[in-house]
Amino acid sequence: MDMQRLFLSQHDYRGLSVTRLLRMRARVAAKFAVQVCDRPVQRWHSLRRLANLKGREGDREAILISLGPSARRIDKDRVLERQRSGSRVISLNHYALSDLAALVPDYYVLADPQFFGEIGPREAAVWEYLGSHTRITVFVPNGYEVPPSFPLSRIIRFNNLGLDGFSRNISPLRPRGFLSMTAYHALSVAGFLGFSRILIVGIDNDRFRALALTEDRAAGILPHHFFTNGPASVQRLDWLVGGVPAFFEDVARLFGDLWLFADLPIENLDPETLVDAFPIADDYLDFLEADPDAPVLD
Repeated sequence: MDMQRLFLSQHDYRGLSVTRLLRMRARVAAKFAVQVCDRPVQRWHSLRRLANLKGREGDREAILISLGPSARRIDKDRVLERQRSGSRVISLNHYALSDLAALVPDYYVLADPQFFGEIGPREAAVWEYLGSHTRITVFVPNGYEVPPSFPLSRIIRFNNLGLDGFSRNISPLRPRGFLSMTAYHALSVAGFLGFSRILIVGIDNDRFRALALTEDRAAGILPHHFFTNGPASVQRLDWLVGGVPAFFEDVARLFGDLWLFADLPIENLDPETLVDAFPIADDYLDFLEADPDAPVLD
């Protein structure tokens, strides 16, 4: 049986078709049914370390630095000063390869499969960075294999089973109700640790600004991370089944799923953000490099 005819990818265009929406949700349910039966006892044991961390940071501030363009304005010295005063810094994915990496985070979240198993040189460099900074605690999905040389004592596992569309859960102990985006897993972890204030930057969800077409008229994207250097070239979005319409449905879900976190004490450090789920921090200028062209909010 052609599974694509039965199920529908989450990156395919659904439009107003109820049938296509049901096929997509059936795919989520079927994938969950298979994965939840895979070594459930081992999963339960691997999550116990995370369970013991619930609420441990209740009196602290977290500064979560994702990889969107707005992170370019982070002032390393100012954030470092906050860190020395007790704030925690959370980062993710290829942050280690950026100029900001001199600001060593306290927590690091990895969720993309490219960081596990057979990894490329960029991902190996991230693991090398993590290995050289021994005070970083690393959060990874349950069941993913980390490099054998990396000490397991520094690894905290979270639940990566997906029930998006069926659940509104944001706890990293249970199947997620949000898209499997590493930045969203980082929000989930920050909320679980109980920070009294979670300041975010780089969760921009504005990759649509870099949307482009390849020479054969397929949907593609130009480099858009804050640390991107070198000549820009269009990267074909091979995972996108439904072209440009499907791309914008994904964008809508990215913004929509952030509302699942709206009850957490999250504030945005980007005064120009399009993310409407969280307020702008009143003291955002205390964290950013001076920019005379940036708007100042009253």
